[in-house]
Amino acid sequence: MTTSENCTELWGALLEARKHFRPVVKDSLAQIGTGRSYSYADLSTLLDAVQPALLEQGVILLQAVNADTSCLLTRLIHAATGQYVEVPYPLNLEQMPQALGSAVTYARRYQLLALLGVAAEDDDGATAQAPTPEPRPRASASSDAPAGALETARVVVRDVRQKALTNGGTKFTIVASDGETYTSFKRDLAELAKIAKASGVEVELVFRRSKFGRDVVALHDLSQPEPPL
Repeated sequence: MTTSENCTELWGALLEARKHFRPVVKDSLAQIGTGRSYSYADLSTLLDAVQPALLEQGVILLQAVNADTSCLLTRLIHAATGQYVEVPYPLNLEQMPQALGSAVTYARRYQLLALLGVAAEDDDGATAQAPTPEPRPRASASSDAPAGALETARVVVRDVRQKALTNGGTKFTIVASDGETYTSFKRDLAELAKIAKASGVEVELVFRRSKFGRDVVALHDLSQPEPPL
């Protein structure tokens, strides 16, 4: 970790911002292989939870890959004084584009969680104390699945479209090889879908049916193992 010579104002701003961070909720689902799934907080959820409070205190977040050092750099800057703190995260840049994209997203999430001293929470506090349920068979993509049930589809991504919403968000539409369209409001999922489209690899979409259509909660590149979280 490197810092500016003086960080007094930055530390004070971070302390005040920390009081106003929103809960970082594990609202996304990922799967390792065919027998284990887990919930996690994706990058957009994390940014939504912390960035408003940081900006309110005049703290700017920058994250970028330094190709010379093969590191992801995360820097917090106090805009009024220029004081900063920066931490590196080593990356293997000798990867296929889709694997590198996943690794960068992973690094951005976990480096930011550690730097800000926050932890992701279950979407229901009671679930943390409830006994672990027995694993249920994974649902397949079928029109007779119960409402809200998770379904899966193995597809090749044909196109990724986006539409700006009046509330400031963005709706992403994934056009798949099975002739269906899938919806997501999460930018990191859309970015993974774009990488999959460019690579032409088969992916597994995990989704729920809702009033918006088929809402994607996770995307797995079937050509690459998922990194453990």
